[in-house]
Amino acid sequence: MLEVGMFSLLNPKLTPSGMFETAINEVIRGLDVLAYHDGVIVFGITKAEHDDRLPKLLERFAQKNVSIRASKCTLSSLKLEFLDIIVDVKGSCPDPGFSRPSTELESPKDQRQLRSIMGYYSRFIPNFATRAQPLFAAEWKWTAKYEQILGELI
Repeated sequence: MLEVGMFSLLNPKLTPSGMFETAINEVIRGLDVLAYHDGVIVFGITKAEHDDRLPKLLERFAQKNVSIRASKCTLSSLKLEFLDIIVDVKGSCPDPGFSRPSTELESPKDQRQLRSIMGYYSRFIPNFATRAQPLFAAEWKWTAKYEQILGELI
């Protein structure tokens, strides 16, 4: 029987952030968890898998004298908001509080701005490479046709 996925987000108190990633990667080595910037994500396809991994991480934190701030932790959640992305059992999607509808976006002024927009949204768009190909194929000259393609994508 497939159970729903579970997530926990813990924020250890290590600074500055450049040092955090190096230090925390050493602390979590061998554990099935992810670290990014100032967060550690414990995940599992099943609740049992998540519940097996979380105490192992907490034990490792205790062994290495890593403290966590309870107010910055989310434990055993079916949905996780992290890096302006919402992750749940269905997958991931842009955080509506961060992303804006395509109708509110300014048209990109150059390829760099287009790549920035597409870089964020590409992970959420099925068949992105094929559908966005016309936007990147031609030399830069933004037209109504490209505006329409961008609007349909995002």
